[in-house]
Amino acid sequence: MSFRYDRVGDDVLMEPSPQAVEDGVELAGVTEVRIDSESELESRDKRREVEEQGPPASDDEAVEDDEEFPIKAMLALAMALFSNACSVTVLFPFVYFMVRDFQMTDNDQEIGYYAGYIASAFMLGRVLSSFMWGSISDRHGRRPVIFVGLLSVFVSSIAFGMSPSFGFAVAARFCGGFFNGIVAAGKAMAAELCTEKQQPVGMTIISTSWGSGIVLGPAIGGLLTRPADTFGFISPGGLFGTFPYLLPCLFIAFTAVLAIVSVALWLPETSGRGMVTAEAAPEALPSSSPSPSSTASASVSRSPSPIEHTEDNEEEQQRLVEAEQQEQMRVLQHKSDRAGMWKSTAVWLAIAIYSVWSMIDIMFGEAFPLFAATSIEDGGLGFKETQIGLCLTIAGAAILVFNLFLFPRVAAKFGVIGSFRASVWSFVPMAFAFPSISQLTGSPALLWTSLLSIFMLRNAAASTAFTSTFMLINNSVPTSQRGSVNGLAMAIASVFKAIGPSLGGAIYAGSLTGGLAWPLDFHLVFYVTGAFSLITLCLSHKLPERLNHAFDK
Repeated sequence: MSFRYDRVGDDVLMEPSPQAVEDGVELAGVTEVRIDSESELESRDKRREVEEQGPPASDDEAVEDDEEFPIKAMLALAMALFSNACSVTVLFPFVYFMVRDFQMTDNDQEIGYYAGYIASAFMLGRVLSSFMWGSISDRHGRRPVIFVGLLSVFVSSIAFGMSPSFGFAVAARFCGGFFNGIVAAGKAMAAELCTEKQQPVGMTIISTSWGSGIVLGPAIGGLLTRPADTFGFISPGGLFGTFPYLLPCLFIAFTAVLAIVSVALWLPETSGRGMVTAEAAPEALPSSSPSPSSTASASVSRSPSPIEHTEDNEEEQQRLVEAEQQEQMRVLQHKSDRAGMWKSTAVWLAIAIYSVWSMIDIMFGEAFPLFAATSIEDGGLGFKETQIGLCLTIAGAAILVFNLFLFPRVAAKFGVIGSFRASVWSFVPMAFAFPSISQLTGSPALLWTSLLSIFMLRNAAASTAFTSTFMLINNSVPTSQRGSVNGLAMAIASVFKAIGPSLGGAIYAGSLTGGLAWPLDFHLVFYVTGAFSLITLCLSHKLPERLNHAFDK
């Protein structure tokens, strides 16, 4: 065994050599004493100072800058989220007419109640399964969960398009939500694929794909509904004449097939990335857990430690020790993070904001087609399915342009929390002004100009808010818990999303059947969305500033 002299300040101390410490050899049996030169001592002092302070921030930034953006993987993930989002909203333009075809009521003003039940069934299924799928993605990987979800989109979309009755349609939508964990796994995956500097762009792609699906889903539903009536070459007595709402659902199923192929070819598994190492673990572990140093010492002491090793044996032993330490730290981290997730105020605040905002968005999305399809005499716009679909298609372009070119700049300037607040402040006046568009029905050009302008601004604000909440939730926990926290967020948000269409449909139908005056008439449902938006704004002022950055930073 060898010893070496070291220096602390002006003192010179004798300590075992690094190899002796690694081998766990007792102090007895000293065979060599080596005195390092002055230059060696100074060099070691500098190395120790660097180890204690850590590498300069600029070095980390240089490493991140050198990493190539995972464009293929992000596009595959974006395709999966786009298909899923389309399946959520494709029914909005035609659900009013589907319920009418089911002959559930003789009073057209009551159709909104039943339309809300069908739209809520999907979210009810997600309420019961989202946390389960998030936990499965943490334990068994993100890719299997995404594959199952895309298969659910494929099957449930076709089943819904061929629904022979109201009950069958509700069941198809429920199953489509229950077997779908794409969002929980996908949002966790997006954060794991990108470095912190890449995350604004990565989450922009995710938000763009999701937002585009949310908007283009109704556009597809409106433009492809009743093809036997719209397209002269389709026979009224054929498949699409018998099932007038099947074609848009088949289109969604086709996007699911494309997404499955993309995921299989381009999307790697990420659930094992970003685990805390032995050096970084102390802050992530509870005080009652074994410390990393004691765990490492125990691991080393259990390993065979002959005094003399060949270089190859030493390297192999070191690899085995490091692998054992990493596995122990992974288990400890998973347990401690899961316990900490349930107690974190930041986690619950981020989930609360996301949940309420989800209800606001889907309530507005449900109310607009009902408002647009309502006759002009009852305060609506008197639109047909194709007009509703055209409006949503044009307005959806705002999401693509804003997210791809403007959101990264907004996030860089205002931060994640500031971006959310700015989007809410933009949304509130538009929500209160929107129903007044019905006063312009006498001037089609002015009506369409005003409608599309407000709708595009509304979509940009809503998309910014969603992108910000995605990042807030991911930033609230370590990487190892992102699947679970996104699953929990989806489960809770799905409750609000299930409430949104039912509440929006009930408020709108009640305002028509009750014959109430302003502001309790058709304006009311839009005013309610504006009021709930102010609640999310108040909650955002409780968020800690650390959520502007990734948890591990």
